[in-house]
Amino acid sequence: ESPNMLGLKAQLFALRARYEESLLIADSMLKRDPEDSSALATRAYDLLKLGRPQEALTAVNELLERGLEEMLPLAAAVHYQLAHFEPAAQMARKAITKLDSDSLGNPRLGAVALTLVAAEARLGHLSRAKSALADFNAAVPGVRTLSAIRKWVHPGADLAGYEPLFEGLRQAGVPD
Repeated sequence: ESPNMLGLKAQLFALRARYEESLLIADSMLKRDPEDSSALATRAYDLLKLGRPQEALTAVNELLERGLEEMLPLAAAVHYQLAHFEPAAQMARKAITKLDSDSLGNPRLGAVALTLVAAEARLGHLSRAKSALADFNAAVPGVRTLSAIRKWVHPGADLAGYEPLFEGLRQAGVPD
């Protein structure tokens, strides 16, 4: 019954890719406390991973309205899944400016840099995409191909395994 324990349980389910169970817990937490930002963030993430980005967008927008800028990477991913590439690029760019160099090299957090690369490529901004790719390559040396990126990205990263992300990276010039 503890909100903290329920939150941890939901996060554990999400880490194990059991998003439906995590979502059920997050929804029950929000019924008890509609202002619970942690539960709302879990809900948004679960919905994204379940391929329901339109619903995730509502939760992400509410979190951003609350001033939770740590939700920018998730917001970028949601917009990318919705093929809203301009807002995806804007939010990814903002998120990256808030990350330190260690976080940019983190396979879960730093994957937002790939969202920026792919979104810029999808928009036809190839010079911006290549610049963002160069920044990613500087932060994550040795990860230069799509196969290396697939291995590097943490399974819990917002767009991990999302094929349209890799198509955007291909458009940016990342070799297979």
